[in-house]
Amino acid sequence: MPTTARYLSRFSQALLLDAACTSLGRTIRDLALTAQNPPGHHVLSFGIGSHEVITVFFGTTFLVIAWVMAEASSVAEENKSFV
Repeated sequence: MPTTARYLSRFSQALLLDAACTSLGRTIRDLALTAQNPPGHHVLSFGIGSHEVITVFFGTTFLVIAWVMAEASSVAEENKSFV
């Protein structure tokens, strides 16, 4: 895998991880803030906002682009061996 494709793949994985951690972080924050509440008054919420959707979209798009770049590099390397 060429360096550019590897870096783009890592960047896209970081974007996907950011989207997952943002949603889980909000859930953990709500649980931590309501931990001292009496029983029955704890809050457990999970939400996915437009920020997470856009981040997942771009992360997936960049991941596909990195995969195409890696495949193109391997095809180019294979074509070099024919000559």
